[in-house]
Amino acid sequence: DFHTGGDIPDVGKAFRAEEFQRTLLDAAVDSITCFAVCHHGFCYYPSAVGPVHPTLKFNLLRAQLDAAHAVGIKVPVYISVGGNEEAFRRHPEWREVPPEGRQAWGGAGNPPLFHKLCFNTAYLDFLCEQTAEVIRNFPDADGLFFDIVFQGECRCPSCQASMRALGMDPEEHQDRLAFGEIVMQKYYDKLMATVRELAPDMPVFHNSCHVN
Repeated sequence: DFHTGGDIPDVGKAFRAEEFQRTLLDAAVDSITCFAVCHHGFCYYPSAVGPVHPTLKFNLLRAQLDAAHAVGIKVPVYISVGGNEEAFRRHPEWREVPPEGRQAWGGAGNPPLFHKLCFNTAYLDFLCEQTAEVIRNFPDADGLFFDIVFQGECRCPSCQASMRALGMDPEEHQDRLAFGEIVMQKYYDKLMATVRELAPDMPVFHNSCHVN
């Protein structure tokens, strides 16, 4: 996983296409997923939507994709959707608020690694905009890999208002579970509509930790 904190210096500085190709070929790789956006919320290509990693000085994703394609290796592109620390920090109104109040995930038994965002907020619009940008910049990608795809029992203001509008009780466990399913269907419908409008045949995988 290429989740690279903002304090890491010189990201991509030592990238060499031939060495990258040789490493993949020696390992008999036929497909490698390369990052557009990581859990930290940083982009690895020039972006007008999200922040580029602060120490990256060139289009790393394009360099990786071109190098792999030149030797016949496929490159699906990775976008972190459930976790985006920059979005979490910049937009408190997009945060998922579970009943127990703990907003973090990952790193069981350790300090929280990352935080979860709510798909029932304007964050979903941001995701669609970011996805559209990735497709336009990388129409030759061999697929899209969306990660951290789930909706918890969120009690953020947006979810509470939406639940009440549907006659559901934000204080009830079963109602929160049922509403989470509604939110997830909205996520799939809206994000896939964005993808299919721009790339009708693009393979897509939503990673919900459902495949062992």
